[in-house]
Amino acid sequence: MELIFIACFVLVVICFLLIYNKIRNLKLLNTVTRSDRGTKSERDLVLRLLKMGIPSDMIFHDLYLQKHKGTFSQIDIVILTNVGIVVFEIKDYSGWIFGNGNYAQWTQVLAYGRSKYSFYNPIMQNKKHI
Repeated sequence: MELIFIACFVLVVICFLLIYNKIRNLKLLNTVTRSDRGTKSERDLVLRLLKMGIPSDMIFHDLYLQKHKGTFSQIDIVILTNVGIVVFEIKDYSGWIFGNGNYAQWTQVLAYGRSKYSFYNPIMQNKKHI
């Protein structure tokens, strides 16, 4: 009986810690962005940057910049540093990724080569933000 009580107590403590950590992370994330902005991968990176000590007022998430002729450009994450501006274009891909800065399309290879998918080069995508 005592062993069951200890197991239940440990389970309650673990659940409490998980909920507490999730709430703490959400509060930290809300210093930069809302939980409904961008993708989960983008928000995860914002949270990691914050936990690394980058101040929240130096991180900008899900920016829309107006370019010439009224067009807009969306940027996933920008951080301001003492040495410059860092722009992140977040992609959530797995498998093998093939491409280089000069190719317009990159290729994602899954299932040991049985499935291949193309996507726009994120380096070129970032260059279009200018």
